[in-house]
Amino acid sequence: QDIIKTYPGTTTEADSYALIGDTYKEMSFEEQNYDAVVYYRISRCFAQLNRFWEARLGFQWLYDNFPAFEDRPTVLFGLIVANTRLAPESPDKDSLKIIAKTESLCREYLKQHSAGANVQEVAEVLIAMVQKTKDQDKIGKVYGEVMKYLENSPNKAQFLAIQVQNYLEQYDFVKAREAAENFRAQVPDSPVMENIDYMYALTFFFQNDYAASIRELSAYKTKYPNGQYIGDARYRLAMMMKGEEQGKKAKGKPSNMKKVIDECQDIIKTYPGTTTEADSYALIGDTYKEMSFEEQKELGLKSEDIDRLTADAYMMGAVKGRSDAVVDYCLSQARPLLTRQGRWKEIEDMYQDFLKTYPDSPKTLEAISWIGKSIVRQGKTPEEKTANEEKVKKFLAEQVLENINNPSKEGVEDLLQQLAKSCIPKKKPRAAAAPAVTADPKVTTPATAVAAATPAPPPLSVAEQGQQAEAALDQLLGAGDGKLTNVGKARLVYVKSELYKSLERAVPKKKGPDGKPVVDTSPKQSDALAEKLATDFTAEDLSPRLLATVAEYHLTRGAEDRSATYYNRLIQFFPQSPYMDWGLTGLGEMAYKAKDYENALKRFEQAINDYPGAKYSQAVIGKARVLFDTEKYAECETLVKEMFGDKSVPKEVMAEATWLMGEIKYKQKMLPDAFNYFQRLYLSFKAFPSWMARGYLRAGQMKEEMTKALDAVAIYREAVNDPKNAAKLQNEPDFAKVRERLRVLGN
Repeated sequence: QDIIKTYPGTTTEADSYALIGDTYKEMSFEEQNYDAVVYYRISRCFAQLNRFWEARLGFQWLYDNFPAFEDRPTVLFGLIVANTRLAPESPDKDSLKIIAKTESLCREYLKQHSAGANVQEVAEVLIAMVQKTKDQDKIGKVYGEVMKYLENSPNKAQFLAIQVQNYLEQYDFVKAREAAENFRAQVPDSPVMENIDYMYALTFFFQNDYAASIRELSAYKTKYPNGQYIGDARYRLAMMMKGEEQGKKAKGKPSNMKKVIDECQDIIKTYPGTTTEADSYALIGDTYKEMSFEEQKELGLKSEDIDRLTADAYMMGAVKGRSDAVVDYCLSQARPLLTRQGRWKEIEDMYQDFLKTYPDSPKTLEAISWIGKSIVRQGKTPEEKTANEEKVKKFLAEQVLENINNPSKEGVEDLLQQLAKSCIPKKKPRAAAAPAVTADPKVTTPATAVAAATPAPPPLSVAEQGQQAEAALDQLLGAGDGKLTNVGKARLVYVKSELYKSLERAVPKKKGPDGKPVVDTSPKQSDALAEKLATDFTAEDLSPRLLATVAEYHLTRGAEDRSATYYNRLIQFFPQSPYMDWGLTGLGEMAYKAKDYENALKRFEQAINDYPGAKYSQAVIGKARVLFDTEKYAECETLVKEMFGDKSVPKEVMAEATWLMGEIKYKQKMLPDAFNYFQRLYLSFKAFPSWMARGYLRAGQMKEEMTKALDAVAIYREAVNDPKNAAKLQNEPDFAKVRERLRVLGN
């Protein structure tokens, strides 16, 4: 500035101004860099204090606003660390999407700073984040992506081992073997080499490569005589031994199943308390079932001995089992054998033990049911059976009361229904009249004549049966003692409604003078209770099953807003419920009706792919509707064709699928094929008047478009002039159109 003042008008003046500008610019950069350093240190302090939310906020702000900061790689690493410490265990608990964000940041670091100081740690974090997704394919790919950064990592052996395990869990046995061979080459002295060698052997076993399995499992036994998997290796070799003996039996050669049983018994004796123990018991049961008659005779065993020994083996497998698969298998195999042998006390004990060991198993309801059945069957006299029935009622009531007020506990409604049915009063037999004493037993006295003519008491009405069952149910559950919250009360109302439905269905159908069944239009208690459930309780009072039930109740009555409330709560608060597909399919139906095809497709696909359940077929046909309405006929046809031949598809859904195929063929100008599908509607789906009527209408229209008016008239006449068809279809809108077409063509 002094130069400018002293030498105005010279070139030096301009140079001085430029120098002033550069100096201000440098001062500004240094000041900004100073701010970045301060923010960085503050963020690090928060991280060291384990205050990772604040650290995350600071590092993120610093990373976004100071792109020229010289320590930018370190800032990014700090942001990754903060996110890592905040990431939940799994994506379904990650509403803020921190796992996905951390993944993205790790990849950004590896791309921009592949030679950075923290590249190894970032690669390990990326692996950890991807593993949280449980997506085996994605996990397999990430190892190939980052292993080059882990050459000097102390965790290298661990990551290589996990890679082998991951491929094994994906059933990609070739890649698993390649990964195992790579592990052996890179870390030959690793302490986890035994794990790798055993996984290598399992790749052959799971591929059913008999010779290679024998070779590798035997090699493992030789190399690791006291190895941690030696019991499992022996069990798998015993399985193959059994397969070899079965092969001999199939060829009519003598087999030695006793050899397999002896090996399993030695495994059980040598490795008690391991998972192999239960596996071996199950294999003993399987082997006894395969034992030939000749070998049984040689061992001095009769068929009843084989049944008993088989049941004993499976029963022990169920008791000793550690995994759901083994326990479920052993229970399913033991129960019919024990039932046939009348060993009811052992069935009770087996399932009681199961309940204690697996209180949260999906098989809990089945176990409770069989405990109840076995207790009743243990009674020999009528008095004992009656006493046992009361015992079962109390047992069921105790099980129900443990969970009735917990909306998250699934299956309570099924237990309640079982209890409700046990409370229905039994039909009382007519009391036998005391015989009159006469000199001649052939002589009929007035007393015996009256006794013989005494009519059986009339059966209890639905109302009488229901009221008695309700009273017994309320008493068992302490409904009037304040034991039930609104959740429990709602469940009780639902079960009472279902109870009355079953009683109402059991009433014999009355016939009119013409011999035809008379439709009972009187008010039903089941309907009144269903309405009470839908109107007296809030969504917060309902379990997943009841949310689905009440939502469907409102949907069928056109109250879509109310229905959506219940479906949305089901999806939001009970994402693990087996009724999730009810919510998704219901919301999909509403979106489809509103022509919100994008949202409808999203809901239907979620139900199909992520939550397949009882509403699977409805979700598939819903998706097919969306594809049809958006003119994706080829995709729609492929989807619908998959439904044909699937016996699990409900008949009404199959009717709609048949109609859709007809409409697709019509769009494709394949009128004869379209006619065949429409004709099938009124020939194969007579139980559904709306689809029958549509079938007649569209089949006739196809004939009209093919200029076969006489054929069309014949179809319309069949619908209109057949008394049974006319009576069944008279209230259907499409039937009115059929009549109109007949009127027009008939003239």
